[in-house]
Amino acid sequence: MRRLVIFRHGKAETVGPEGGDRERPLARKGWAQSAETAAWLAQSGFSPNLVFVSPSLRTRQTWEGAAGRFPAARATFPEALYLADINTLINTVTEVGEDADTVMLVGHNPGLEELCQAFAEQAGIDRKLAKRLAEGLPTGAAVVFQIKAGRATSLEGAFHPAGRDDADPRWSHLAAQGAAET
Repeated sequence: MRRLVIFRHGKAETVGPEGGDRERPLARKGWAQSAETAAWLAQSGFSPNLVFVSPSLRTRQTWEGAAGRFPAARATFPEALYLADINTLINTVTEVGEDADTVMLVGHNPGLEELCQAFAEQAGIDRKLAKRLAEGLPTGAAVVFQIKAGRATSLEGAFHPAGRDDADPRWSHLAAQGAAET
Protein backbone atom coordinates (compact mmCIF):
# COMPACT_ATOMS: atom_id res chain seq x y z
CA MET A 1 0.00 0.00 0.00
CA ARG A 2 1.29 3.42 -0.84
CA ARG A 3 -1.76 5.51 0.07
CA LEU A 4 -4.31 5.38 2.89
CA VAL A 5 -7.67 7.17 2.75
CA ILE A 6 -9.28 7.63 6.16
CA PHE A 7 -13.03 8.34 5.71
CA ARG A 8 -15.28 8.96 8.69
CA HIS A 9 -18.91 7.95 8.25
CA GLY A 10 -21.46 10.63 7.41
CA LYS A 11 -23.74 12.25 9.96
CA ALA A 12 -25.96 9.59 11.55
CA GLU A 13 -29.27 9.61 13.35
CA THR A 14 -28.91 9.76 17.14
CA VAL A 15 -30.53 6.35 17.70
CA GLY A 16 -31.16 3.23 15.66
CA PRO A 17 -34.61 1.70 15.11
CA GLU A 18 -34.03 -0.67 18.05
CA GLY A 19 -32.33 2.02 20.13
CA GLY A 20 -28.82 0.62 19.63
CA ASP A 21 -25.69 2.28 18.32
CA ARG A 22 -24.66 -0.28 15.72
CA GLU A 23 -27.83 0.08 13.62
CA ARG A 24 -27.98 3.88 13.57
CA PRO A 25 -28.69 4.90 9.95
CA LEU A 26 -27.26 7.89 8.15
CA ALA A 27 -29.25 11.09 8.40
CA ARG A 28 -30.13 12.85 5.13
CA LYS A 29 -27.13 15.12 5.74
CA GLY A 30 -24.90 12.01 6.11
CA TRP A 31 -25.93 10.70 2.69
CA ALA A 32 -25.08 14.09 1.17
CA GLN A 33 -21.72 14.22 2.99
CA SER A 34 -20.81 10.73 1.77
CA ALA A 35 -21.55 11.62 -1.83
CA GLU A 36 -19.74 14.97 -1.66
CA THR A 37 -16.63 13.51 -0.06
CA ALA A 38 -16.54 10.60 -2.52
CA ALA A 39 -16.80 13.05 -5.42
CA TRP A 40 -13.90 15.11 -4.03
CA LEU A 41 -11.77 11.98 -3.50
CA ALA A 42 -12.45 10.69 -7.02
CA GLN A 43 -11.83 14.09 -8.66
CA SER A 44 -8.59 14.42 -6.68
CA GLY A 45 -7.36 11.02 -7.90
CA PHE A 46 -7.72 9.20 -4.57
CA SER A 47 -9.59 6.10 -5.75
CA PRO A 48 -9.15 3.02 -3.55
CA ASN A 49 -8.49 -0.51 -4.74
CA LEU A 50 -9.40 -2.01 -1.38
CA VAL A 51 -11.88 -0.66 1.18
CA PHE A 52 -12.30 -1.78 4.78
CA VAL A 53 -15.72 -0.77 6.13
CA SER A 54 -16.91 -1.11 9.71
CA PRO A 55 -20.01 -3.35 9.76
CA SER A 56 -22.22 -0.72 11.43
CA LEU A 57 -25.21 0.51 9.41
CA ARG A 58 -23.97 4.12 9.17
CA THR A 59 -20.55 3.08 7.81
CA ARG A 60 -22.07 0.60 5.35
CA GLN A 61 -24.42 3.34 4.15
CA THR A 62 -21.51 5.78 3.88
CA TRP A 63 -19.75 3.30 1.62
CA GLU A 64 -23.00 2.70 -0.30
CA GLY A 65 -23.24 6.46 -0.93
CA ALA A 66 -19.60 6.59 -2.06
CA ALA A 67 -19.12 3.29 -3.90
CA GLY A 68 -20.44 4.50 -7.25
CA ARG A 69 -17.41 6.78 -7.54
CA PHE A 70 -15.06 3.82 -7.08
CA PRO A 71 -16.31 0.99 -9.31
CA ALA A 72 -12.99 -0.91 -9.25
CA ALA A 73 -12.78 -0.99 -5.44
CA ARG A 74 -13.25 -4.23 -3.51
CA ALA A 75 -14.97 -3.69 -0.14
CA THR A 76 -14.79 -5.91 2.94
CA PHE A 77 -16.62 -5.50 6.25
CA PRO A 78 -14.42 -6.88 9.05
CA GLU A 79 -16.20 -7.25 12.39
CA ALA A 80 -13.10 -5.91 14.18
CA LEU A 81 -13.60 -2.46 12.64
CA TYR A 82 -16.80 -1.67 14.55
CA LEU A 83 -15.67 1.17 16.86
CA ALA A 84 -12.07 0.00 16.33
CA ASP A 85 -9.22 1.55 18.26
CA ILE A 86 -6.09 2.92 16.63
CA ASN A 87 -4.12 -0.33 17.07
CA THR A 88 -6.80 -2.39 15.32
CA LEU A 89 -6.91 0.13 12.47
CA ILE A 90 -3.13 0.11 12.05
CA ASN A 91 -3.05 -3.71 12.12
CA THR A 92 -5.80 -3.86 9.50
CA VAL A 93 -4.00 -1.65 7.01
CA THR A 94 -0.47 -2.93 7.61
CA GLU A 95 -1.58 -6.50 6.87
CA VAL A 96 -2.48 -5.40 3.33
CA GLY A 97 1.14 -5.04 2.24
CA GLU A 98 1.51 -4.41 -1.48
CA ASP A 99 -1.81 -6.06 -2.40
CA ALA A 100 -3.47 -2.70 -3.02
CA ASP A 101 -2.11 0.64 -4.13
CA THR A 102 -4.72 2.73 -2.29
CA VAL A 103 -6.58 1.47 0.78
CA MET A 104 -9.61 3.18 2.34
CA LEU A 105 -10.87 2.81 5.90
CA VAL A 106 -14.52 3.78 6.49
CA GLY A 107 -15.13 3.90 10.21
CA HIS A 108 -15.66 5.79 13.45
CA ASN A 109 -14.12 8.17 15.92
CA PRO A 110 -12.26 8.12 18.18
CA GLY A 111 -10.13 5.49 16.38
CA LEU A 112 -10.02 7.23 12.98
CA GLU A 113 -9.38 10.59 14.59
CA GLU A 114 -6.48 9.18 16.63
CA LEU A 115 -5.03 7.52 13.52
CA CYS A 116 -5.22 10.80 11.58
CA GLN A 117 -3.53 12.70 14.39
CA ALA A 118 -0.75 10.10 14.75
CA PHE A 119 -0.10 10.00 11.00
CA ALA A 120 -0.25 13.80 10.75
CA GLU A 121 2.43 14.00 13.44
CA GLN A 122 4.61 11.48 11.56
CA ALA A 123 4.13 13.35 8.29
CA GLY A 124 4.98 16.75 9.81
CA ILE A 125 2.03 18.58 8.25
CA ASP A 126 1.46 22.31 8.20
CA ARG A 127 0.37 23.84 11.55
CA LYS A 128 -2.96 25.22 10.36
CA LEU A 129 -4.14 21.86 9.05
CA ALA A 130 -2.63 20.01 12.03
CA LYS A 131 -4.71 22.25 14.30
CA ARG A 132 -7.89 21.36 12.38
CA LEU A 133 -7.14 17.64 12.67
CA ALA A 134 -6.34 18.03 16.38
CA GLU A 135 -9.81 19.54 16.86
CA GLY A 136 -11.33 16.29 15.60
CA LEU A 137 -12.30 14.44 12.46
CA PRO A 138 -15.82 15.63 11.57
CA THR A 139 -18.49 13.35 10.11
CA GLY A 140 -18.09 12.82 6.39
CA ALA A 141 -14.46 13.99 6.37
CA ALA A 142 -11.62 12.20 4.58
CA VAL A 143 -7.86 12.46 5.07
CA VAL A 144 -5.34 10.94 2.65
CA PHE A 145 -1.79 9.97 3.59
CA GLN A 146 1.09 8.63 1.55
CA ILE A 147 2.44 5.57 3.39
CA LYS A 148 5.83 3.86 3.27
CA ALA A 149 6.84 0.95 5.50
CA GLY A 150 3.66 1.35 7.58
CA ARG A 151 4.37 5.00 8.40
CA ALA A 152 2.80 8.17 7.04
CA THR A 153 5.34 10.10 5.00
CA SER A 154 3.14 12.93 3.77
CA LEU A 155 -0.37 14.28 3.79
CA GLU A 156 -1.77 14.22 0.26
CA GLY A 157 -5.23 15.60 0.92
CA ALA A 158 -7.99 16.34 3.42
CA PHE A 159 -11.63 17.26 2.93
CA HIS A 160 -14.64 18.13 5.05
CA PRO A 161 -17.94 18.46 3.16
CA ALA A 162 -20.13 21.53 3.41
CA GLY A 163 -23.31 21.37 5.43
CA ARG A 164 -26.20 23.74 5.84
CA ASP A 165 -26.19 23.49 9.62
CA ASP A 166 -22.48 22.79 10.21
CA ALA A 167 -20.83 24.77 12.94
CA ASP A 168 -17.51 24.00 11.24
CA PRO A 169 -16.87 25.49 7.82
CA ARG A 170 -15.96 23.23 4.93
CA TRP A 171 -12.23 22.76 4.47
CA SER A 172 -10.02 21.05 1.93
CA HIS A 173 -6.33 20.55 1.27
CA LEU A 174 -4.40 19.07 -1.61
CA ALA A 175 -0.63 18.68 -1.34
CA ALA A 176 -0.21 19.85 -4.94
CA GLN A 177 -1.93 23.12 -3.98
CA GLY A 178 0.20 23.69 -0.92
CA ALA A 179 -2.04 24.43 2.03
CA ALA A 180 -5.10 25.51 0.07
CA GLU A 181 -8.12 25.69 2.34
CA THR A 182 -11.65 26.83 1.64
